[in-house]
Amino acid sequence: MKHLIKALQEASDFEFTVTTSRGVLALHQTQRNETKAKILDAMRKDLEEALDEAGHAVRDTAYGPVIELYNEEVEKEVFKKEYQAWLKEGNRGSMGEFRKKEKALPSGMISIQADFIIKNLDTNAEIDEKDYTHEKEQKRIREEEKEKAKRRKIERDAEARAEKKRKREETLAKLERAGQ
Repeated sequence: MKHLIKALQEASDFEFTVTTSRGVLALHQTQRNETKAKILDAMRKDLEEALDEAGHAVRDTAYGPVIELYNEEVEKEVFKKEYQAWLKEGNRGSMGEFRKKEKALPSGMISIQADFIIKNLDTNAEIDEKDYTHEKEQKRIREEEKEKAKRRKIERDAEARAEKKRKREETLAKLERAGQ
């Protein structure tokens, strides 16, 4: 992460011009965009160094670094779905004929875009983090409650089935005694 750390330090030391954008304090747009581009480039360099050894490609695109991960299962599924679509288009022929077209198909590559957003100056990341953490905790609690309610319903249903079975057995026993 040496490139990213250096770019962040440069951004930290840079003398930005503060402007107003839509009534909110913000960094001068050109300076902000140039800083973001430098940070993304540094990130790309660090990603290339770290992921190249693992065999993952990092691409430099107009919208930032993109990590490509090969996934054989995705490639198989894409091939199958494209072959099915080819047949639905009215094409007839063997898989071999379709394979000639295969070069045009997407590979099994999954693209993961890395991006940074330089927020307006009215953003308070500490408050945002606390809000996010609180929301996650509330969601976890709701999920636990939902799971508990589901378990209680399953238990009530099982008890109801057991009660129904017990009553059925009692009725059968009474009928047997009455019939003897």
